[in-house]
Amino acid sequence: MSDLSNPTDVARETLRLLAARRIAPTPANYQKIYQEIAGPAAAVESAGVEQVLKTLLRRLSQEMPGSSAATVLAEKALAERDWEGFEAGMLQVLGLRQDEQAVSWADLIRDLLRQWDLKQSGLTTGRKRRGWSGF
Repeated sequence: MSDLSNPTDVARETLRLLAARRIAPTPANYQKIYQEIAGPAAAVESAGVEQVLKTLLRRLSQEMPGSSAATVLAEKALAERDWEGFEAGMLQVLGLRQDEQAVSWADLIRDLLRQWDLKQSGLTTGRKRRGWSGF
């Protein structure tokens, strides 16, 4: 059955077999029959995407130490092919990243105020204020 090389023909045959076997046309059932028809190449392609996502999660957990709980949630959802759970985990990871950026803004503002208050030769407080009036 794996002599079909055109993806359109494989998809057509998949739909025909779903109807002939009276199987509900769910994504999981469609994928199972599609891989049965297309052969191991389709399974490898699907596994490749999941491997890329696993690698991405591993790198995120290494680069963002505070994200371990969120990445574990996303990894578990990926293993179970729970795409809504995976999306929720990734959004949680990305939310943590936004929080990190907010912290860096706080540090920048603190440094700005510290520099403003420091005595610098040639710059008075009034001159510093006038320099900021253009913003």
